[in-house]
Amino acid sequence: MIDNSGTSKVLSESEVFNNLYRNIEHLPVAMAILSNSGKALKHVNKAFSALFSYDSHCENNSNHENIYSSLRHPLIQKTASAACELGRPVKKEGVEVSIEKATGVERKILDFQASPILDYDSAQTSGILLTLVDTTKVIEYQKRFGESERSYRNLMESMAVAVYTCDLEGRVNFHNDAAVALWGRKPELGVELWCGSHKMYTLDGTWMPHDQCPAAISLKENRAVKAEALIQRPDGKIRHVLVFPRPEYDINGHMIGLINAVVDITDRKVLERQKDEFMGIVAHELKTPITSIKGYAQLLTGEISDFDDGTFDKLKGRMLLQINNLIILIDKMLDVAKIETGERVFKKEKFDLLSVINSVVEDVQQSTKSHELIFDSITPVNVVGDQEYIEQVIINLLSNAIKYSPEAGRVLINLREENGNAVCSVQDFGVGIPSDQVGTVFEKFYRVKSEAVNKIGGIGLGLYLSAEIIRQTGGAIWVESKSNEGSTFSFSLPVII
Repeated sequence: MIDNSGTSKVLSESEVFNNLYRNIEHLPVAMAILSNSGKALKHVNKAFSALFSYDSHCENNSNHENIYSSLRHPLIQKTASAACELGRPVKKEGVEVSIEKATGVERKILDFQASPILDYDSAQTSGILLTLVDTTKVIEYQKRFGESERSYRNLMESMAVAVYTCDLEGRVNFHNDAAVALWGRKPELGVELWCGSHKMYTLDGTWMPHDQCPAAISLKENRAVKAEALIQRPDGKIRHVLVFPRPEYDINGHMIGLINAVVDITDRKVLERQKDEFMGIVAHELKTPITSIKGYAQLLTGEISDFDDGTFDKLKGRMLLQINNLIILIDKMLDVAKIETGERVFKKEKFDLLSVINSVVEDVQQSTKSHELIFDSITPVNVVGDQEYIEQVIINLLSNAIKYSPEAGRVLINLREENGNAVCSVQDFGVGIPSDQVGTVFEKFYRVKSEAVNKIGGIGLGLYLSAEIIRQTGGAIWVESKSNEGSTFSFSLPVII
């Protein structure tokens, strides 16, 4: 053998290995020199000894044997033999070994490479250089990261809010089920850009190209964005959304993509509009009786002697009527507040529903000359509920039937027993309800959107209160209606024998 200086000096095998020992001694990677068969350990460096918790300066062969016993893994042995036979390095990754230490057996995951040490002159293997890299912590971190990422994905999947992510190019690479439900479609991952919406619009209805949407702006400008927009589903329905796109970064602070949370605020916007309309209606409803009362009061504060008894009584009666209208309006508003805060507790008591209906019909009939209240079919039945509030429900349904059928002249009342429930129905023959609004008439502040209804006063609380009363006393309420043909409002309560 010759030395590395290029001189013709012949080195002994021991001198070659001693030089190699010195070269690897202080390297930070665990290294060991095996015999050319790979079955005996000749030398280890400090990093190797530290890995196995042995003294690297101990030249005791038995100590080397103790260290090497930890490496008697079939795959390590096979790799070392392969390197010797092939005369080239052989590498394996993720090999699990058990290392016996004073504190007990320690499990390690190693990447290793077996490289043949060749004679300079004969290309024969004179030993094996074994390099070990402890990847235990790396694997554990990767596992934890994988578990954390799975938890993160599971969390996003379980969220009721629509969430999706994009890569640096804006391609959608993840979305949860809520996003699909909101979009009404499932975008093709890795292909579609910026979001999964069918179409997008600004709040004034102007079409918004996807590459100009809030998510695109957030990614292009590397900043968080908060914005409102309108999205159209493939079925044509428009949803009003609030979006919160923001860039995502890796641990080094480099942007890797985008995450966007999309909140459907359509119902909230509808409710806000209803509240605005409600305030306008309430202002009008309050102004009318107050103005009337003020006028009557001004007349009455004049010379009372100017009025005969009939005129005086008529003015007094009109004042009382307007005052009663104010009280009814205020009571409705108070009832809504008490129901929603839980202050209103409904009793569940047994009573004769037919008797209650008869009493209410008699009172309402006395107050109206425009309509005849007719019993279509009646079955005596006892029910359980809050009698006082059930009376309010019946009054409200009869009053609505009269108010929304001004030309009909009649209202039908039906009481029957079905499947253990008493069912009361009030049928009118008036303006009716458009089919696309039937499902919303029991919502708070809602009023049917039609020209005929707009001419009739109301604040959109009567049916909402009726529905809450019936539902909270264990019953159900519903409506069947057709535009310009009339409506049938029905409620059911459990029968008590």
